[in-house]
Amino acid sequence: MQKILKDSDGFQKSFLKDHSFIVGPSAEDVLAKDHYTIQEQRQRLVEAERQKRESEDLVQEKNEEEQEIIKIFDKINKNDERIRIIQEQHGSSLEIQSEIERLKMLNKNYQNEIKEKNKKLSSLEKQTKKKVEVQRKVDRERARLAELERERNLIEERLNSTKALD
Repeated sequence: MQKILKDSDGFQKSFLKDHSFIVGPSAEDVLAKDHYTIQEQRQRLVEAERQKRESEDLVQEKNEEEQEIIKIFDKINKNDERIRIIQEQHGSSLEIQSEIERLKMLNKNYQNEIKEKNKKLSSLEKQTKKKVEVQRKVDRERARLAELERERNLIEERLNSTKALD
């Protein structure tokens, strides 16, 4: 004799099994799927936050490069001022000319250093322009995660409120 099993709502389990496409997935199945979806969303959020930190590091590096360029320009200006003062005070003696040449060579080296730093700076600027988009991505991922968690909590509340008490 076949034993008829009834669930808490009085439907035969075989009926529910045969017509599950009409009834839809169980709350437990939905929650399991939501749990997996939330885990994936958390991973996307972690990745977006990592990209944001990298972007912030690039911004910091860019700012440091800009400060170094300013310092080098200050050195060039000081050397130019020293050259001007030496020429005004001492005229064109041989010893003074060698000092002036040394300062001019130093300025030339500073100019080359500035060119290299400007190249690096332009590369960093291109990379840091992505910072705004990365921040938007982090915000979207956080909002999506919050929405998924809210939906899951609603389903759990409904499930908990409809379960029969033993």
